[in-house]
Amino acid sequence: MNDASPRKADVKIVVFDFDGVLYDGEHSVRFADELGFGEAARKIYSAMVRGEIGFEEGLRRGAKLWRGVPIEAVKRAMAQLELRPGVDEVFATLRSLGYRIALVSCGGSNIGFLPVKRRLGIHYVYSNPMESR
Repeated sequence: MNDASPRKADVKIVVFDFDGVLYDGEHSVRFADELGFGEAARKIYSAMVRGEIGFEEGLRRGAKLWRGVPIEAVKRAMAQLELRPGVDEVFATLRSLGYRIALVSCGGSNIGFLPVKRRLGIHYVYSNPMESR
């Protein structure tokens, strides 16, 4: 008989999405609202969802909106986000059991997630690349 359920020894890494899983909502739209370009960000997102523009085009347009926003402002905003109840405890438990933890997101940036990575002890973050110039 083959038991399809994974054993702890088989599971080496646990992967989480951010928006809608660890955070209740879309954090980038919230930040865009705070910075005064939330409506433009929502229009781009809606066009992507409706298939009017592709993902890459949506990223290009979205990046233009964020151009000039200081990296430190993004980090501060991320550090202040309220995560869903129980997230800190789940991550502490996973770390204590020896799991590697990854965060994936198409709605955030590698730099923006640094405060969350540190807070939760996340090993890997896979998201949109962001540069500071």
